[in-house]
Order: sequence, then C-alpha cells, then structure tokens
Amino acid sequence: MNIALRITLFALLTSFNLACHEEATQQEQYDAPLVLWHALRGMDQVHLRKDLTRFEHKTGLKVLALQLPHQAFANKLQVSIPRGNGPDVFIGPHDRVGDWAEAGHIEALSYWVKPEAYLKFMASPLEAFTYKQQLYGLPLSCKALALFYNPQVIPQAPETIAELIQQAQQFQAQTKSNRGEQSWGLAYPELDSLYFHAPWLHAFGAQVIERGQLNLNHTAMHKSVALVKKLRDQGLIPPEIDGALASELFRRGKLAFLINGPWFMSELADFDSERWAVALLPSLKKTSTQNPDPQVMRPYLSVEGVMVSAYSKQSQKAWRLAQFLASPQLAIHRQDRGELIAYQDQSLSDGRKDDQVDSSSSKPNSKQKKWQAIFQAQVKSSIPLSNDPQMKGLWTPVKRALGQSILYDADIKKSFAEAEKAVSKQVQQSQKETQDD
Repeated sequence: MNIALRITLFALLTSFNLACHEEATQQEQYDAPLVLWHALRGMDQVHLRKDLTRFEHKTGLKVLALQLPHQAFANKLQVSIPRGNGPDVFIGPHDRVGDWAEAGHIEALSYWVKPEAYLKFMASPLEAFTYKQQLYGLPLSCKALALFYNPQVIPQAPETIAELIQQAQQFQAQTKSNRGEQSWGLAYPELDSLYFHAPWLHAFGAQVIERGQLNLNHTAMHKSVALVKKLRDQGLIPPEIDGALASELFRRGKLAFLINGPWFMSELADFDSERWAVALLPSLKKTSTQNPDPQVMRPYLSVEGVMVSAYSKQSQKAWRLAQFLASPQLAIHRQDRGELIAYQDQSLSDGRKDDQVDSSSSKPNSKQKKWQAIFQAQVKSSIPLSNDPQMKGLWTPVKRALGQSILYDADIKKSFAEAEKAVSKQVQQSQKETQDD
C-alpha cells in the first residue's frame, strides 16, 4: 500500500462524525440478536461457534449465526441486504468488496477503526478490503500460493525460474535413468486459470487491472503465457493436469515442484514429513546492484474477512462483533490451528500477552511452524486479488484465452485481444443495467 493511500486512510480513520455517533447511540437501543452470515464448513464452522459463544459471554449480546451455501452466498447477500432481511455482520471474501460498496450494501469502517488498530495489520490484507480509499472490512485469514518440493531430491529450493527449470530437468533425467518412468518437473492444478497464472504475469511486471483500467492484451501477458507454453511443450509441465493428478504425481514422487496453496496441506497429513517442504515462489532474475528488481513471482492474495451491513439497525453492536472476531487474540488461535493470518508479528506478540481466551486447539509442531512461516512470508509479497467490480467478468474470458494459447497453440495476442474485448463488452453491459436500475 503506497504512502499516499496510507495517509488518506489515516485521515479518514481519525475523522470524527457527530451524526454517525448519534445514529449509533440510537441503534444501540435496538435489542434484537445480531445476525451473522457465513459460508464456513467443517471445523471452521465449529471454531466460529466457539468464538461467538465467547463473544456472547464477554458482552452479554446474542448472536444468531446462519450458514449459507458457498455458491449462493454473494447473490443471497446482494438480494437480502437492501430489503432489510440480511445480516448485521457477515464473513466473506474480499474480492466482492467493490460490488458491495458500489451498491451501498456494506458500511465503510472509517468511523470505527482507530489508527493504532489499523497499524497492527499487514498492509496487503488490509489493502484487499480497501476500495476507493475506504476500508470496508477487517481481514481474518489469508491464502496465497507457494512452491512445494521434495527436499530428498531437491536439496535446496530454487531462487530463480532458471534454477527451477534446471533442477526440474535434472530430476526428470535422474528419475528416468533410475526407474525408467516418466516424471515431470513442474505442475499446478489449472494451466488455464488466471489465479494460478497470475504469479507468472506479475513476475513480468503487470496486472490484469491497473488503476481501475482493464489491462489484458499487453507484452507482459504475452511473455508470461509464452513461457508457460514453452515449459509445457518441452515436457517439463504435464500436457493435461488438474488438482487431483498434480497431488497424485507429487505424492508418488513423480513431480519435482508443485505450485499450490495452504489447502494442499490437508492432503499431506498422512504423508512422510521428510518428503515435502515449502518455499517462496522464485523470481525471474537474481537481485543484484545492476538488477534491484528481481521480478518475483507474486501470487494473488485472497482474504477472508468480516464486514458490517450498511442496513444493520444496530451497527455499533455489529462493529463490536466484527472487532472481536478480528482481534489479535482470536488471530493467535487461528494461527495455532494452521491458518494464515493478517496481523503483524509484533501485534501477535502483544496479543499473546493479553490473551484471556481458552484455546482447545493444539499447538503447532515444528514442521507446521516452518511451513506457516513460509506461507506468511509469501502473504507479505503477494498482490491482493483485485476487488474492482470488473474482476468478476474477467475470469471466463481469460480462462478461454489461456486455454487456447497454452493447450491448443492458438495465437496468444489474438486470444487475449478477444478476451479483452469480451470483458469490456460485459463491463459496459453491467454498467448499463446498473444505470437502468
């Protein structure tokens, strides 16, 4: 987050609005239970229930938590909130913040957040919930891609893409010589996914949306796609790949490197801990005095956070709940459970000193601490997935362009020219529908 944006946010966060204060005081008299919506499942939902129970015991306020299906979550919010039958607070992804803010569905938190609280978070996760210089949510947990490898055959993680290619080729040659089997150097679950292709694009210094402008058909995109296609054509990347196959190849020792996220850890729970390790994604070049910018493969950062409905009749209580869920004390317990969090290290140290919450979660072992540290470092060097409303219309056209270019030898420039045209048309149509409404 640049200095100008930080200064602007600080000015907004420290501003005092008497009208908002009077309204919040009136709303505090509203005595209905707080309604919280989420799409969490499994143990994540269990932990949320425990956290809400702690909040109720601490504050005396009641919370009604409703779980919604993940696929229907965003649409349900969009329909229900303006009709007054939506939640007071909800937990959701940051990438729809632009849509919800433009529609007036979520409340800007400038009045509520104090500057010292703002500084406790890492910049990137907080930037993810910032739209048009307003903060609309508090980050809870983060996800980003990193590099998995087998330290028994790859003694040291590569620092550059050139080193990765060299090590992958050596691995393939050695595997074929020793066992006569086909092996692969590198894989990730979806070759035609923008989410998984983004690190390559970012290494060449571009993004798909820059300063609010669509930016698909340019040299950086062409170079990044050409590089992946070259690696596939050379037999370093499998010609056909998906998440299940990538996982199987890695577990069977037939894959040198796998780009994946922290969710992959669950598939390694029963796997020999000596046969896998995690490293930061490499860069195009090594850092030197002649080359201060190493052109690092920076993955997308996706952030789950807590937001307050602009239609809540008890926004002050809703803010108290949001603040509690995003507190350093609960972040510590999420980290102990293996989640990636958004706080600065010093804030966590202070939180452990002040921690009054009993945690039933087990403490992380040394292996878990090590991979968590790598992923947390990767979070710091990630680029937040854009929350611009244009983003939601971008995935399918870009998927088509990546697939045509990498898998089916189509002309890269032509494919992305068509993708940019399709996205622009869709954005214009969406804007027209909004104006008509």
